[in-house]
Amino acid sequence: MMMQIVNDMNDTNEGTMMKPTTTMTITASKTMLSMLSVLMLLVLTSGCGSDSTTTPPTTFSIKGVVTAAGGLDVSGVTLTASTGSAAPVTVTTMATGEFTLTGLAAGTYTVRPSKAGFLFTPAERTITVTNADVLSVTFQMTGAVEIAMVSVEPGTFTMGAIEGFIGTGPLTRPQHQVTLTRGLWVGKYEVTQAEYEAVMGTNPSELKDPTHPVNNVDTYDMMEFCNRLSDMHGYDKVYTIHPGDNETRSVQWNWDANGYRLPVEAEWEYFARAGTTTNAYMGNIKRVDENQLDDYAWWRTYAPEQGGSSTTRPVGLKPANPWGLYDILGNVSEACFDNMRTYDASAQVDPVGMPVGRDNVRRGGGYLNSSPETNSAGRVLVPYPAVFASVGFRVVRTRR
Repeated sequence: MMMQIVNDMNDTNEGTMMKPTTTMTITASKTMLSMLSVLMLLVLTSGCGSDSTTTPPTTFSIKGVVTAAGGLDVSGVTLTASTGSAAPVTVTTMATGEFTLTGLAAGTYTVRPSKAGFLFTPAERTITVTNADVLSVTFQMTGAVEIAMVSVEPGTFTMGAIEGFIGTGPLTRPQHQVTLTRGLWVGKYEVTQAEYEAVMGTNPSELKDPTHPVNNVDTYDMMEFCNRLSDMHGYDKVYTIHPGDNETRSVQWNWDANGYRLPVEAEWEYFARAGTTTNAYMGNIKRVDENQLDDYAWWRTYAPEQGGSSTTRPVGLKPANPWGLYDILGNVSEACFDNMRTYDASAQVDPVGMPVGRDNVRRGGGYLNSSPETNSAGRVLVPYPAVFASVGFRVVRTRR
């Protein structure tokens, strides 16, 4: 760009000598033009009010780390943040165990870690995101899933109900002698949601809480859980599951395998009674006195229509039976492997009903069941392949 400045020095008065016109040319560089533009912009905007503000972020992050002792691999742990009905946000840890959950709106989240075959402490954290990222969230991977087990000796007991007390019914009579020739390891608690998810990678339960017993589980999924848990610990798998739809799939089982499995019905009643001879291990209870169960079991009196809440509870809150087994009555009704057999008065040795038939036995009653089911002798027939929020399971292993 060129600017021309003219200095006209001519005098218009008469008698004045004429002087030549002076012309000066100035060349402006690009730098000068840029500086001039900035100066002009500053002049134009100076003194003018401005409403411009920095837009605050609308999403945030939860950052943390998963640690472990003993050289466990902390990579590939899945962290899930869930809130209300919104789609959960997931991420997996890096080799260092670090993770960042991003794109989170303000709110309260439940954050759960998971990795097949492992448990975590804590099992979940409740984290509130306000107007900033949440930092330094920690979890510890505590190792492979270990089911607490109680040793039960073989023995002989009277199976079936005594007339006149809760547990009495046409399916529980006549009483008869049963001998079990194999000792057992019996799960101290019902299988929890944390244990099930660590092994299976999913949690089908209606109310999700890692300390509650798992529920809404298909019988075949229970057996698959047992097989996978056996694999993790190097035990023989009990079940050979043949795939198919609900009408065609089937299972074979190896009675001599030392892996995890469901109890058969006679085994369940044996360790539920725990050496007692009454219909419930705490004594014979008449129907009019059924509220005595409140001290021992989460059962129907805790349901909404009775002023309670329709839900499972954390395992192990009620007293154990005499052999140290918790929630053997109530919380969730427990699945047995076999179908319901018809009782007769003859003595039996290691009796087993037809395995996994169209109808299967559930024992012990759940939080929605009444007193006739919530005892050592009561039996419930459940049509396969139905699943229920009040049905879960306990695992056993055959002792060698």
